[in-house]
Amino acid sequence: MWAHKLLLLALIPIFGSFEADAALTRPDWNYIGCFRNTAVDFVKVQSSSAVKMTREVCRSECIRRGKTFFGLSGGAECSCRGLFQKKDEKDAWFCKLRCEGDSSQTCGGPDFTDVFQAYNLLVPKIPAQRIGCFPKDGYGSFRLTQRAKNIFMTHEYCANVCLQTKSKYFGLSDTDTCSCARSNTTEVYESTDCGWRCRGNYAEDCGADSSVAVFKLEEMYV
Repeated sequence: MWAHKLLLLALIPIFGSFEADAALTRPDWNYIGCFRNTAVDFVKVQSSSAVKMTREVCRSECIRRGKTFFGLSGGAECSCRGLFQKKDEKDAWFCKLRCEGDSSQTCGGPDFTDVFQAYNLLVPKIPAQRIGCFPKDGYGSFRLTQRAKNIFMTHEYCANVCLQTKSKYFGLSDTDTCSCARSNTTEVYESTDCGWRCRGNYAEDCGADSSVAVFKLEEMYV
């Protein structure tokens, strides 16, 4: 008996309590249910390695791909689908692994997926207002923190990464590097070398090797 109780206590930090999660449904998403992975035909997506998985991160990744339904499994895996038909739904107890980026949320289970439908989607405005082209480093530079690299970098991808960090600006450099800033800086000197094209969209500029193209991050609901 005592061994059984100790085992349950040991599981609680990993899986959380067995009580219902109060944030499963909220104004910007609806909780559909917990399903075995084999019953969920979703496409897995890879988020930025600099951003730990949460429901908000997964939702943003799926929105960026034009998908309404998003699923989380294993505490860190995100998947998306445009349409979803419920089948083989399981008890929510099987989806109690805590999310890597937010321990107050659950992100499915080892072999199970939490499925949500997104509402009132908060997305970045694209095209974004261009602030300017600035030196990457040194005095007078626009101070940003590098957040992600992607061989298919676009303004939309970078803006979504920075949206998750509650930033006010996003910057692109080297054709594939995304950086974020929460505030502007004083005495910033503009550069003219921001002509490199983004790898994921050649119509967009992605700074250069020594400079960063900076844009204002504004949000809107869709």
